[in-house]
Amino acid sequence: MKTKNVLLSVVIISVLFMLNACKKDKDDTGGGQSNRKVKFEITGNYTGKLLVAYTTSNGGTESATINSLPWIKEITYNNTVGGIGIGGGTDVPGLGIAGQTVTVKIFPSGRSVVSGTPAVTGANGVVNLPNLVYQF
Repeated sequence: MKTKNVLLSVVIISVLFMLNACKKDKDDTGGGQSNRKVKFEITGNYTGKLLVAYTTSNGGTESATINSLPWIKEITYNNTVGGIGIGGGTDVPGLGIAGQTVTVKIFPSGRSVVSGTPAVTGANGVVNLPNLVYQF
C-alpha cells in the first residue's frame, strides 16, 4: 500500500515537472522570487507515520517521512518551475486509528490556499492523502 501511494504521488508530481519543462518562458527577468515562496502544511490527529512526496525548489521530487503532525515545509521555487505538488499516505500500516483525519494544504505566497478534503483513516489504520497541485 505504501509503495502504491508514493508511486502515484511521484507520477503526478513528475507529470507536473514534464508540463513545466514544456512551458514557454514568460518574460522571466529573474525577479519575482518573493512571490514563489510556498508553504506545505499537513495537519490533523493522525498518529501513524506518513510518507509524502513533494516538488523541490528546482522542480524535482523529494520524499519525507512524517512521524507526527503538524508538519510544515517552506520552499522558495526557482522561476523555471511552473507547477508544484504534494501527495502521499500511510508509511507503516496499522499505526493510525480508524476515523483519524489528515488535511493537506498549499499556501502560495500572496494567493489563496489550496486545500484537499480531509482524508480519514480506514479501519486498517491506513490513510491516503489527496494529491494537491498548484501552478504559478
